[in-house]
Amino acid sequence: MKILIVDDKEDNIELLRQILEGEHELSSAGNGIEGIRLAKKEHPDLILLDVMMPELDGYAVLEQLKKEKLTDEILVIFLSARYKDTDRIVKGLEMGAFDYLTKPIDEEILLAKVGVASRFKQAKDEVKSQKAALEEKINELITTQEALSELNLTLDQQNRELEEKNRELERFNKLFVDRELRMRELKAQVKRLEKENPLA
Repeated sequence: MKILIVDDKEDNIELLRQILEGEHELSSAGNGIEGIRLAKKEHPDLILLDVMMPELDGYAVLEQLKKEKLTDEILVIFLSARYKDTDRIVKGLEMGAFDYLTKPIDEEILLAKVGVASRFKQAKDEVKSQKAALEEKINELITTQEALSELNLTLDQQNRELEEKNRELERFNKLFVDRELRMRELKAQVKRLEKENPLA
C-alpha cells in the first residue's frame, strides 16, 4: 500500500516510518502544501495527515484534496494530539476523513487502522473493476442490440422489396393469363367462323 505521511514534526514522521516500513511504500511531507503536491504526483492509497500544522492545517489539506478529482478518493487518517476534542474528530470525519488517530501513536491501533484502510481500498478497487467490466458488457450488449436493430431494418426493407417484386410478378402473371385467355377466345372464334364459312 502506498502511504503518504504529512506532519510538520520530523520525529513523528520517523516514528510512523519505523512502524510501517517493510510492509508499505512510504513517502513523507513536512507541511500541508508539500503534502498536497506529493498527493497529486504520487497518488498514494492512504495519507496519514497531521491536523495541527503551520500555514496549512490538516483540515485545509483535506479540503483541497477533496476538491481535486485526482485526489478526492485518497483515504485520509487524521493524526492529532487533541484526543479529547470530540468536535475536531467529528469535523474531520464529516469532511471526508476515513479515520482518526490520537497522539501519541499506539502501534497496534495504527497497524489495525491501516489494515482496515488497505482492505477497504482493495474492496473498493474490486467494485470499481467489476463495475467497469459490467459497463463494458452493457456497452457490448448495446452495440449488439444496435447491430440487430440495424439488421432488422435491413431485413424489413428487403422484405418490403421482395413483397413489391411478388406483387409485380402477380400482376405480370395475371396479364399473361389474361392474354392467354384472350388468345384462346380468339382461336375459338376463328374456328367457329371457319365452320360457319367453309372455304369453297
